[in-house]
Amino acid sequence: MNSGHPGRDATSIAAYLADLATRDTAAGERATATRAAIVRAAGREPTAYAFPPDRSEVRRIDWVHRGWLRPVRFVFRHLPTGLRRIVKKAAT
Repeated sequence: MNSGHPGRDATSIAAYLADLATRDTAAGERATATRAAIVRAAGREPTAYAFPPDRSEVRRIDWVHRGWLRPVRFVFRHLPTGLRRIVKKAAT
C-alpha cells in the first residue's frame, strides 16, 4: 500500500486517522457542552439531542398511500418517461 511518498505508509496513515478521531471526539464534546450551556441558560434541562422529524414532508406524501389513489399510481407508473416528467414538472 506504500505508494513511495513519504508519510504515506500504513503507520502514518493509522496515526493520522487516530489523530482525526481524537479531534472529532474533542469537537463533539465541546459541541455537547455548548449545547447544554445554552439549554440551561434557557431554563431547561439538557437531554440527548435528536433530529426533529420533518413533519411537512410526512404530511405532504402521506396521501399518496391511500387506497383510492392506487389506480392513478398504476397509470402514472406505466406512462412513458417523458410524459411522466412533464406531469411531475406540472405538479410541482
